[in-house]
Amino acid sequence: MISSPSTTIKCRFACFLPIRKHGFSLVEVTLAIGIVSFAIISLFGLMTAGSTTVVDAINSSVHAQIISQVASTTLLTPFSEIDTFVSNSSTNTPMRFNRAATVTTDSTNTFYTASLTFTPTQAPVFPGATSGLGNYARAVVIEVATVRPGTIVAITTSRSIVIVPK
Repeated sequence: MISSPSTTIKCRFACFLPIRKHGFSLVEVTLAIGIVSFAIISLFGLMTAGSTTVVDAINSSVHAQIISQVASTTLLTPFSEIDTFVSNSSTNTPMRFNRAATVTTDSTNTFYTASLTFTPTQAPVFPGATSGLGNYARAVVIEVATVRPGTIVAITTSRSIVIVPK
């Protein structure tokens, strides 16, 4: 017999082979599974937080596109027709937009609404000015809202523009 630190066994063929321990114990495997499952559960939690951030970023981007469209349409409207244009686009009858930020008339395909408001009697006052511009300027507020099915209104964004005659 050969003596060694490991236990030896006798083969049929009169050779002596050392017995080596291979593999992991049940405690080691259970501990490794626990650590891996904790890491995976943490990653799933980060994925849900990340997906809501992505949705919010998409909504903010679409809001900016809609505000740009409505602002350019408003600025291209003749100054004498601004009052009529804004009153037609008020909160009573907001403009409707689909997911691609294009105007739609279908209420089932509406994901965003835009409304314009202003106070025609109050002209904007600029820094350093002693008074407003009277009838020579209009401050228009463009408000875009995200309409989610099953909820009233989730996210709103508003921007102000000042319109003066050409």
